[in-house]
Amino acid sequence: MNGSGHSLLALQVVSRVRQIIEVELALAAVFEKPVLSTLAEWILEQRLARFDPETLARLAQRVREPGA
Repeated sequence: MNGSGHSLLALQVVSRVRQIIEVELALAAVFEKPVLSTLAEWILEQRLARFDPETLARLAQRVREPGA
């Protein structure tokens, strides 16, 4: 596949991530993180960054201690 084919696929990924996951993803990020698992970790970090750190800490504590 040529470079323009990769760019078109990357644009599709960016569009779908924005549409479905509602994370603003720059086209450059797709090329900077070409391994899907690395891109997925970055997307997860972006989603978690939307939450208040104290709220996340409380939720994490609940997960660790289900009966609490």
